[in-house]
Amino acid sequence: MIRITFEAMNLKKPLFVLLSSLILLSSYRTNYTEHPVGKMTWEHVEETYSWMSKGIENYQFDSATLSKINLDTSYTWIVFAGTWCSDTYELLPAFAKIANTKSSQGDKAWANWKNKFPLYMLGMDKKLKEAEPYEIESLPTFILLKSGKEVGRIVEIVPESLEKSILGLVKKE
Repeated sequence: MIRITFEAMNLKKPLFVLLSSLILLSSYRTNYTEHPVGKMTWEHVEETYSWMSKGIENYQFDSATLSKINLDTSYTWIVFAGTWCSDTYELLPAFAKIANTKSSQGDKAWANWKNKFPLYMLGMDKKLKEAEPYEIESLPTFILLKSGKEVGRIVEIVPESLEKSILGLVKKE
C-alpha cells in the first residue's frame, strides 16, 4: 500500500484544499452531465420521467381561468426546463395538462401543441445554443411568442397558478 502524506508530497494545506475542491467539482460535473441537454419531445419526457406523467395526472387547474385563455394561431410557446430542476417537476406537467386540455377543447392555438411548442432541456449552467437569444437565467421558462416575437414569459415560480400566470400574459397582450 502506498501512503502519501503532506510531508511526502511537500504540499501545504491550502494547495491540498484547492486540489480536493477541484476533484469534488469534477465529480459534481460528471453527475451533472447525466441529465439530458437539448431539444426533447414532450412524449419522451412524459414516458421517461415519472414526475412528468404523475404531475400531469395530478395537476388540478382552475377551469374558469382556463376558459378565459384565448390565443389565436399566431401565438406559440417555447419552453426551457431542466430534468434536475424541482420547479420544472411542478410546472412542466402543469403546462402539459393545460395544453392537452385546451387542445382537446378544440382551441386551434393549442392544437398539435406537442409539435408546435418546442421543449429544450438545459443543464445547470443554462447554456444551450437555442437558449442564447432568450437569455435564460432560471428554469423553467415559458416564453409566449406572437408571430415569432416575444410577448412575455413565465419564469421559475408562479404566484398563484400557471393558468393564472398564462392568463396574465394574454391579458397584457
